[in-house]
Amino acid sequence: MSAGALFGTALDAIWQGILVCTLVAAGLRFAPRSSAATRSAIWSAALVACLAAAFVDVAVRHPSTVVVPMAASRHGSADAARPHGGSVSREVRIGPSVSGPPKISPAERIAALASRAVRPILLFVLLIAVARCGMLTFEVLAVLRARRLVTHIETPFDDLPPVRRRYAFASSATAATPHVLGFGPPLVVLPSALLDQPRERVRSVVLHELAHVRRYDDVRGALEALLAAVVWWDPGVRFALGRIARLRERICDDAAIEATRDRLGYATVLADIARSAVATVGAVPCFSRRDMVLERVRAILDASVDRASRPDRKLVAGAVLVTALLVTTTARFHVPVLADPVSVSSSMSQAGDRDSDIDMHFNSSGTPEAPAVIRGTWKLASCASVGKLRLGVAFAAQSAAGSESWNETACVPDAEFRGISAAALASAAGEASFSVVRSAGTFDATGHFGDGRGAGTYAFSPSAGFLARIRALGIGTLTNDQLFALTIADFQDSELDALAAHGYAKPTPDELVRLAYVDANQTFVLKAIELPAKTKTVSQLLMLAERGIRADDITAIETYGYHPTLEQFIRLADFGVRPPYIARLRASGYTDTNVDDLIKLRELGG
Repeated sequence: MSAGALFGTALDAIWQGILVCTLVAAGLRFAPRSSAATRSAIWSAALVACLAAAFVDVAVRHPSTVVVPMAASRHGSADAARPHGGSVSREVRIGPSVSGPPKISPAERIAALASRAVRPILLFVLLIAVARCGMLTFEVLAVLRARRLVTHIETPFDDLPPVRRRYAFASSATAATPHVLGFGPPLVVLPSALLDQPRERVRSVVLHELAHVRRYDDVRGALEALLAAVVWWDPGVRFALGRIARLRERICDDAAIEATRDRLGYATVLADIARSAVATVGAVPCFSRRDMVLERVRAILDASVDRASRPDRKLVAGAVLVTALLVTTTARFHVPVLADPVSVSSSMSQAGDRDSDIDMHFNSSGTPEAPAVIRGTWKLASCASVGKLRLGVAFAAQSAAGSESWNETACVPDAEFRGISAAALASAAGEASFSVVRSAGTFDATGHFGDGRGAGTYAFSPSAGFLARIRALGIGTLTNDQLFALTIADFQDSELDALAAHGYAKPTPDELVRLAYVDANQTFVLKAIELPAKTKTVSQLLMLAERGIRADDITAIETYGYHPTLEQFIRLADFGVRPPYIARLRASGYTDTNVDDLIKLRELGG
């Protein structure tokens, strides 16, 4: 992921986290008497949602699928490169070609300036995170040193509830408040002055600290502190962590109250400890912060508050469901990434303000066995373009070796249909049959028409003439599945002549299918072979075409005065150097540059 995309993901995570925490806080207002355990579980779910938002955002922005922008094909539509394994879902838009340097809008100028600030900002965020982690290291060392300075004592009471952890008690003359020291078997540290208090007061405090030990709060606290240091820039995460820390104390307060059955006495003890801790430097926040102490005391004295030690499952499950739906929904909305406009503008250079003419989806896992006869379903409707019909073709195959499914919708010229036309479709009704004839094969369709639409099933038949032409060129024998793929892409044998005429080696059957699906037609081939190159192979053409470079891109880059070799064009494509990027560089004053400079600037994140 580029620095700009990472910055955009962080921005999205911030507003999504704030939204999640705001809604959770508002929702909990409708359950004011819910137990601290329930509220803590809900805030834990909110914390997970805040963290998951970034990962879901990455998955939505940058899916682990192959998506290759396409240029207009011979139908005024576009085809997509077929991946081998994985899954693809794409919408391809088509329209007029780029004819010269694109115009730079004010928004793009702002984007170019903003892109320069992304890396320094990310570096600053990283440095702060490293510094905070370093501070945590000193805190860990302080805890380890404190473990050596306390005095171990015997268990002050014999009737304490069982704890499934090995722990010990200690006293300290310098400690202002009771606490648990981790990073080893937990040590319940009691201030020496507290041990002189009445036994019931001491017992309530010990029960509170044992609840921390039982819940592994020393381990949880350390992990949460590390998380807060790393994700310090996310207010949603920090707020959720703060609520969890406050509720942690209330959960342990509830445990002590349930054991002693003396709310007033325990509140008095808590207030006395807080009073002595206020004037003590380094006292823990749960005692030194007035608002936290008041919140705990109010909850202790409120007899209507639920003090169950286990969360309300129904309430927590509902909160988890809502936050999950919220995260998945908001992941579809992104903050405009001014910091990384290259990816956006690159796709705009391919699409522009164009009318969608094709929608193609492909999903595959493994390599399923090709059926002897390929069959599928079709749908037919009128198309906005004159003399064309909108044809939808679907196919699915499944075997022990894997599964594969297609669906493509495109406007197809009348000339490819046998038995139906755009004019006849409007009046056709009842059972009907027709064929779609292409160079590599034919789709024989049967079904029914009505109200200007049609649907049914088809069977695919490969073209014997096309197959003979392939064999004559020495390419080899294509499988039924490969011929079906070439027919879908409407690859024509005349394109093979263009390759052979300009000195390119004969493609393999696999390369032939890939050429078809990146729409490496004669226009692209004729433009690409004009580029100077040390070697000219079909593999290089594929590398260039599969990276989304088309004939109009080559023309636009050359219009700026650059004359890359074929190998350099591949490198430019690898680093995302497209005409809009060059235009932004020119607008920013970078006019005296060569091809190597363009590549270096992209390498440095410029």
